[in-house]
Amino acid sequence: MGVMSVKRIWSAPAAILMLLLSGCSGLGTKRGSDGSTLPPDGGSTGVSVTPATATVRAGSNESFAAVVSSSPNGTVTWSVNSVAGGDATTGTIDANGMYTAPAGLPTPNAITVTATSSDDVTQKGSSTVTLQNPIPILNSVAPSTIATGAFGLTLSGSGFVKNSTVSFGGQMLTTTYVSPTELQVSGNATATQIGTINIVVKNPEPGAAASSVVAASVVSAAQPVSQVSAVRFRSNRHLARRPRS
Repeated sequence: MGVMSVKRIWSAPAAILMLLLSGCSGLGTKRGSDGSTLPPDGGSTGVSVTPATATVRAGSNESFAAVVSSSPNGTVTWSVNSVAGGDATTGTIDANGMYTAPAGLPTPNAITVTATSSDDVTQKGSSTVTLQNPIPILNSVAPSTIATGAFGLTLSGSGFVKNSTVSFGGQMLTTTYVSPTELQVSGNATATQIGTINIVVKNPEPGAAASSVVAASVVSAAQPVSQVSAVRFRSNRHLARRPRS
């Protein structure tokens, strides 16, 4: 056999091997829902969520971001405690990763925000969120002038919770929760409290916080008519006594 025949004998198996390798190159290829190529088995399409942990007060917002590695499609779906989009009990999250905490704290007060790869639902990343009570805001007290003895007040503001407490110059008042914007309180003012007194709303743990101060006035129940009121009273009596012309 000549040299040409030998080359043909060796080149035929080589060509067959190249065809086999070429055909096998597509085996095991995974496709995403949009037809994109996913990493082969054993490869990782990891999802990382930032921040990895967060502390959020009731009714407040927190923005989360997700990065999908080794995937041409970096989109994710969001859930809270395995509920897509969350709910009123544990909070909600939109398609952009904006989480809104519930108005009231769930039990327990820790929840999990999860981002799931749109290409491969087995690939997920999560963040642990600790929920706290809101910071109370006290806007006004009515009435703002209180006579010594038993009294009742209406407090208006925001961020009140069912176990909010009210301090009246350091004295804790009996408090009734009406809504996140209103509290009803009752107590007893003494002669030693006559003057200006500070009223503060406090929310308990988790995330204990106090409102700013709103001042009220305590006056004696037997306080005489003020000088201005007395002058007006005498003036009105004088006009009533003038003879008609």
